[in-house]
Amino acid sequence: MVMEMCFQLILTVLCFLAMMTNWIVVGDPSMEKFQSSTCDELLKTVDSANLDMMQSILPTPDFWDFFKTRTTTKSNVLLVDVDKNSVDLLLNQIVALRKTGSDLVNHVYAIAYDGSTCGRLISAGLSCYYNAKWQERLFAKYKEQTLQDAHQIHVVMMGRMMTTVVALCESILPTPDFWDFFTNRTTTKRNLLLVDVDKNSVDLLLNQIVALRKTGSDLANHVYATAYDDSTCDRLRSAGLSCYYNAGWQERLFAKYKEQTLQDAHQIHVVMMGRMMTTVVALCEGHNVHLTDTDVVYYRDPMDYPFHEAGIMITATKIPAQFINWGGRFFPDQPNDVFTLNNGVVFYRSTPIVKSFSLTLVINSVRKLKFAPDPQQGFMQIAFNELMSTNKLVLHPTSKISDPTTFRLNNPQINNTIGECYDCYHGHFPWTSDVVRTPVVGNHPEVLKIGVFPLRRYTSFCTIYAGMNEDLLAASSALNHNDSTHWQYGALENSKSRVLFTHSNCMFFSGESKDRFKIKSDWFHQSNSWFL
Repeated sequence: MVMEMCFQLILTVLCFLAMMTNWIVVGDPSMEKFQSSTCDELLKTVDSANLDMMQSILPTPDFWDFFKTRTTTKSNVLLVDVDKNSVDLLLNQIVALRKTGSDLVNHVYAIAYDGSTCGRLISAGLSCYYNAKWQERLFAKYKEQTLQDAHQIHVVMMGRMMTTVVALCESILPTPDFWDFFTNRTTTKRNLLLVDVDKNSVDLLLNQIVALRKTGSDLANHVYATAYDDSTCDRLRSAGLSCYYNAGWQERLFAKYKEQTLQDAHQIHVVMMGRMMTTVVALCEGHNVHLTDTDVVYYRDPMDYPFHEAGIMITATKIPAQFINWGGRFFPDQPNDVFTLNNGVVFYRSTPIVKSFSLTLVINSVRKLKFAPDPQQGFMQIAFNELMSTNKLVLHPTSKISDPTTFRLNNPQINNTIGECYDCYHGHFPWTSDVVRTPVVGNHPEVLKIGVFPLRRYTSFCTIYAGMNEDLLAASSALNHNDSTHWQYGALENSKSRVLFTHSNCMFFSGESKDRFKIKSDWFHQSNSWFL
């Protein structure tokens, strides 16, 4: 069930959304004033090292239904815990609230700890939740932690904390069927290809998958597409691919953008928000995620190249210096060049530190939108690179730790499946987050390790060079002929190398989206990289 999965994801995102959207009023019948729960207070109760403990006290599934079956709109709700001795105090509070004209009286959710209390409240027209097994779990958890029996107030406090978290749900998290999207299809944790797609980019995605199959990549068997219209999902399913689409979720993403920026979202804004959240969910479920744009063609299996030790492996694209907010000067051997670390091709390994990073990226990205619309349509990319710049990421060439003759990696601390990555880069920095804490060992924070895919064997329309089309023709020809040789760095004549993958990004076009994607597909046709 969704509520038993990824507690850290739910807690962190919901706490943030509590600050950004509606508040829950946590009521105590003996108090005259209401106080709102704060995200900081909730986060202080949870450490990422203790997820198993926290999962054990999540409310039962019917608590989620408790909200979902009663309201379809987001509203301020009054959440209150009550027992048989405080029922009259609560009823008195509600009468007083009605006299004030407060809308809270129409959204009262009581958490009871015995069935008779719920009976009284329901007969008075109030919503009430009680589950004996959940209460038993709360008592058991207290005793497990303290080795002493709990007082009722201890259980009430634990219950209040957890029900507040759940009640903050349903904003930009995907719907429960997105969790089922994974759990119904695989029982083992593996590398997944996660991609967002619309009706204009379906053919680009199908072309990418055909190319991946030609490389022999297992990613082609584990493609999970997130679509933003039903017809797209229908096409992908008919091609044998898994596809998720939910109109209600898309509406919430549009609404969240407008709430933050006070402007209407472009579809790309919604896609970026959706991409962030689906990536977090997949990572949280224990899967490694290879996130890709549809306008990428792989001539070799991209899973051959991520460093086993790296939490993130990403492509880097040189960009004009005036767009430095999209990137940074991360490469000391190229000090004058600005690169963007490009989320169009990025591999995330499902580790605690990467989950912390991805959640921090989500929250930083949405924070940046507060009263700040995104005319450049790149808020997620900008937020990602800001995190790298803020943490002073420095990327070192792996040529320094490779054999100069064979170009093979020869450092036991940095390796990958293929055994070579001469034109790759690596770096790291201590990772801390104000969003999700990661374990600290010996007063030393965890380190986030970053790798960059082969820089000279990845081409982008952003940086077209003389002879690029010929290089792509040679790579596509080798792929079509099942040529598995000479893909290593410097394996061709004159120490040249084949292109491993190419990206038709940076094709700025002010017309219809379908025309922009046609230009991309035409470019692939010209380089014989269209495999449909």
